[in-house]
Amino acid sequence: MSDTSAHENDTDAEGGSSQLREAARKGSHAVAENSDLKRQILFMKAGVDLDTKLGKMLYRTFEGDDLDALKAEALEIGLTGGTPAPSAADLAAEAARADEDARRGAAQQSLVGGRSGAPEAHEGPHPRDLALETYQVDVRAGMDIEEARQKAVASVLGAAVAGDKRVVFDHEAHLIAGREADRIASGRSS
Repeated sequence: MSDTSAHENDTDAEGGSSQLREAARKGSHAVAENSDLKRQILFMKAGVDLDTKLGKMLYRTFEGDDLDALKAEALEIGLTGGTPAPSAADLAAEAARADEDARRGAAQQSLVGGRSGAPEAHEGPHPRDLALETYQVDVRAGMDIEEARQKAVASVLGAAVAGDKRVVFDHEAHLIAGREADRIASGRSS
């Protein structure tokens, strides 16, 4: 009798364990299905069309459950409307490129014998004259004399930085002009 009852217990144990295995398999399947449905809802909230090839690809490759990150990724690859907002790194890179272009342009302008390729004629009054006039107006208006001086000098320096050759001293050009004046004064031809 003990053999039969032991055999019955083994059968119940085997049947019970197979039932437990089946329940565990179904539970795992339900958890996976729940996870997949949550992911589909996330993509729907982000406005990603999962019927498109690109939408399916993003669905397979996107990791995480952050809605904002998913929206940004979808916007970046063109799955949702609008244009992607430039990141701070993109803005910094664009500013660096613009600065580099400006420096390159200034360098190209100064290649011809140290002078700008543009004509030497400048429009308007000399920056020195403007600085003097501004200084006098500011002092008459009650500005502190030292502050008015600093403002006037800054305007002349600003003109120099902007490339106005009338306010920049060119040492080499000065030496050449001096030698030429000496040659003419002494009557030499060369």
